[in-house]
Amino acid sequence: YVMNADGSGETLLTDKAGKQWSPTWSPDGQRIIYVAEEENAFYIINADGTGKTRLPIPGSNLSAPAWSPDGRRLAYTTGQDGTWEVHTANLDGSDDVNVTNGAGSDHQPAWSPDGRQIAIYASREETNTFDIYVITGNAEGSFGPDSSVRRLTLTPDDGSGRNNYRPGWSPDGKQIVFSSDGDRNRGIWVVNADVSKLTQ
Repeated sequence: YVMNADGSGETLLTDKAGKQWSPTWSPDGQRIIYVAEEENAFYIINADGTGKTRLPIPGSNLSAPAWSPDGRRLAYTTGQDGTWEVHTANLDGSDDVNVTNGAGSDHQPAWSPDGRQIAIYASREETNTFDIYVITGNAEGSFGPDSSVRRLTLTPDDGSGRNNYRPGWSPDGKQIVFSSDGDRNRGIWVVNADVSKLTQ
């Protein structure tokens, strides 16, 4: 569905049976990408419900599609390699790259406003907790297995059950907001992208 911000004008865009979720607007506001779970596929549809197109994106358990700021590429999560990884690809499925390519579980990519970094939440280093990481592309803004990965938050594996999830960038690219759960420090947090300050 789409609707106006005041709740009026609710319009059904898709009419196919099955779970359809994770809708995300394109940067120009003209199109929406979403997940069709039963088909293991991403679809793009115009905001008025026309022009539905299945994207030839490879992988299994596809989820969490995120447009690049220029609208030319996607970052997304897939479980095709026996673990959860973050990939980037062109909308036609070409130039598909595993940008995390490591042990652990990587989820929910979010592009920085300038398109040069991708924030994720991930469980790595043999821990049972999730933290926020930032992947930085090369000088041309391309991502690959050799991209640098920086950990922004550190959750102790102390049995508290706390995890940090779902990062999102501020419009100026200087801060990242994320949610945290567990027995302590539950809530919404903001961290500077240069890790200079963490605020609940």
